[in-house]
Amino acid sequence: MPKLIPIPCLRRAMMVFFASMGVPLVWSIGSLIFTVTVRPLPVWVSISGSVGMVLIGAGALAYMLLRVRPLSQRAKARGGMVCIECAYDLPDEDTGRCPECGRDFTRDENRHLWNVHN
Repeated sequence: MPKLIPIPCLRRAMMVFFASMGVPLVWSIGSLIFTVTVRPLPVWVSISGSVGMVLIGAGALAYMLLRVRPLSQRAKARGGMVCIECAYDLPDEDTGRCPECGRDFTRDENRHLWNVHN
């Protein structure tokens, strides 16, 4: 079964994004359960949770825009010759090994994974 996001360096960025979005979600659900089952929370707790949720969400979105999008654009500009494991710029060869992480690569595989069509 193919992986949803086949490029490991992008997969890590997506994990950071979704993990950082999980924190405010857990906070909101926890405060809701506590309010309903135990006792109402003070207003400052609800406000701090909402502000935290907005800040963490904005930070996660900024991370995605600043990390993932430029990486995809760089890979397309280089014809797919960016290592899918560590995002190192690869030499312009048909096959080889990444000097940074040691992963074997082929030009066709990289073009396919980065979705570069020439």
